[in-house]
Amino acid sequence: MARKKSYTDDDVINAAKIIVDKGLEPSGWHLREVLKRGKTTNLKIDLDRLREEGKIPEVVEKKIEVSINLQSGNQVHTELPVEIQDTFNRLETEFSDALKDVMVKMNSAAYRHHEQLVRTRLKYAENATEAAIAAKTIAEEAAIEIENRVRIQVEEGEIQEDTIEELEDRLEELGNEKIDWNATNRQLQEKNLLLSEHLDTEIKSYQALMEKLSSSQEAYIVLDTQSKVTLSEIEILRDQLSDLTVNFDFIKEKLVAETTELKSVNKSLEKIENQNTALRKEHEEMLVSLRITENKLKASEEQVAELLVKNSAIQMRLSQQQMEA
Repeated sequence: MARKKSYTDDDVINAAKIIVDKGLEPSGWHLREVLKRGKTTNLKIDLDRLREEGKIPEVVEKKIEVSINLQSGNQVHTELPVEIQDTFNRLETEFSDALKDVMVKMNSAAYRHHEQLVRTRLKYAENATEAAIAAKTIAEEAAIEIENRVRIQVEEGEIQEDTIEELEDRLEELGNEKIDWNATNRQLQEKNLLLSEHLDTEIKSYQALMEKLSSSQEAYIVLDTQSKVTLSEIEILRDQLSDLTVNFDFIKEKLVAETTELKSVNKSLEKIENQNTALRKEHEEMLVSLRITENKLKASEEQVAELLVKNSAIQMRLSQQQMEA
C-alpha cells in the first residue's frame, strides 16, 4: 500500500537552494540531511524531475581569488616657511646636483625595498594560497568522508525504514489474521457448544437406547425361555404324535385284521354285531382323536413358526440397536 509523501515540491526546491548556496551539488541524501525526512531514492527522483522542469538553480563554482594590495609610502607635501623657502631657493642651485644624486639613490633604494616587499608579499600570498588549497583539499576529503558516512547512515536508516514499513504491514496483516482467527474461534466455540448440546442429546439417547436394550434383552431372555419351553412342548407333541402314529398304524392293522375277520365271519355277523358296533365306535373315537391330534400338531407347528419369526425379528432389532449404540 503506497504511503503519502512527508514532503512537498516546495520543500525540495527550498532545500536545494540552501544546498546550492553552500556551493554543493544537490543530491538525494543532501536533501534528506536538510529535510530530516523522506527517502533518498524518492528525493533523488523528485530532484531530477524538478531539475528537468527548471525549478532547481544551478551551482556556481567559486574561485579563490588572492588579491594583493601593495601600498607604497605616501609622500606628504607641506608648505615650507618663507625663510626656509628662500634659503631653499638659494641653496637649490648649489645642491641640485647633489640632491639629484641623493634622490636617485633614494629612489633606487626605495625601488629595491619595494621590489623586495612585493616579492615577500607574493611569497606570503603563494604560501597562503597553497595552505588554503591544502585546507580546502583536506576539507573536501573530510566532507567526502562525512558524506560517505552520512550516506551509509542514511542507507541504513532507509533499510530500517523499509524494515519498519514491512513490520508495520506484517503487523497489520497479523491484526487482520487475528480478527479472522477470533471470528473463527468464536465460530468454533459456537460449534463446540452446539456439539456439546448434541453430544448431551446423543448421550441421553444412548442411555435411553441402553435402557431399551436392557429391557429388550430381558424380553429376549423371556422370549428365549418361552421359545425353549415351546420347543420342549413341540418335542413332547412330536413324541405324542409319533406314539399316536404308531397307535394309528396298530389300529389300522387291527382294523384290517378285524375287517378280514369280519368278512370271514360274515355269517356270524349277527352274533358279533354288538362287538362290531362297539369297535366301530371305538374306531370313530380314535379317528376323531387322531384328527384332533393332527390339528393340535398343526397348531403347535404354526406357533413354533410364529415364535421363530418373532425370535428372528427380535434378534434383528437387537442387532440394529447394538449397531446404533
